[in-house]
Amino acid sequence: MEKHQYQFSTRAEPPALKKLSIAAAIIGCGLVISESFIGNSYTHMVVMLYLCFLLPAVALTKAVRIKFFYYIQDYIVVVRSFAALMCIVFLAIWVFSIISYQNQSIPF
Repeated sequence: MEKHQYQFSTRAEPPALKKLSIAAAIIGCGLVISESFIGNSYTHMVVMLYLCFLLPAVALTKAVRIKFFYYIQDYIVVVRSFAALMCIVFLAIWVFSIISYQNQSIPF
């Protein structure tokens, strides 16, 4: 392998992606804390699914792909993209369920 190809393949992730991963992890911690106060069983499930998909979305960085999944990096990129998409979907479901839950009137 030529020198410039090797440098290109091991290039680090952009700093904005690292900040986005940290922000997603902080959002996950915030969701867990808020669930202990305002959640119900349905929203607990959505938050747990968000956290389950957050792990591969955040942890499968380029360095991890090169070190542990060298021969299947293309597939791991797809898994990470799918996990990030599912995180966005479950975050939207959580927001919708919290808004609709708090807007319900309680009949007396």
